Amino acid sequence: MHKPENVSFTILAFGVILICMFLWISHTFERKQTEEISDDIKKEIWRQIGLLEKVCKSTDDINQIFDTGKPQLSYLHFVGKPGIPIVTQVLLDKDKDWKLRCILAQHISKLETKQAIAPLEKILNDETDIKNIRVASAIALSNLDFDEVIEPLLKVAKGNDRELQLAAIYGLGELRKKEVVDELRKWIVNEKDLQIKKELELAIEKLSTKKVRKRSWLF
Repeated sequence: MHKPENVSFTILAFGVILICMFLWISHTFERKQTEEISDDIKKEIWRQIGLLEKVCKSTDDINQIFDTGKPQLSYLHFVGKPGIPIVTQVLLDKDKDWKLRCILAQHISKLETKQAIAPLEKILNDETDIKNIRVASAIALSNLDFDEVIEPLLKVAKGNDRELQLAAIYGLGELRKKEVVDELRKWIVNEKDLQIKKELELAIEKLSTKKVRKRSWLF
């Protein structure tokens, strides 16, 4: 007579165990992603970045850079968030090849962490840095689904540099956030510049579409 209750209790207990195991694994993985990496891994990160820089300096063909540099990029993605401090150090180094810096900007934005916001915002606001890397940083910020990227992108979008304005507006559209679109709708009413107005229209239209990048502003 009590067998069904025992079976139900067993199933419930098993479910609780599975949930606990899942939470433990998730916590362990998150901790591993943020813990200190070994000196050997640090050296390997530097080595891989050096190899990638050689590829960047060997050609201006972006497709060739991505094809040839796949092993290096794959390694950096494998290391993930623990490698961000080293990657950021290179990203902020103005003496490094600008194509390398653009690629690294894109790389850290794909790691989906708030750690990427500060260095990208710093580059975006640095008027002494080259235009290409500032544009790349604007687009990289739009890959990060955090509210903290809205303000720096809006600031540049409403600035005086046409190329950066267009990149920032494009990036704002890529965020697909209603609060951003509402802001752009207010802006477009009084905008006289036809090119800016067109970019605003495209950004607003993206709210109801999936996030599929159809063009690149990286280079």
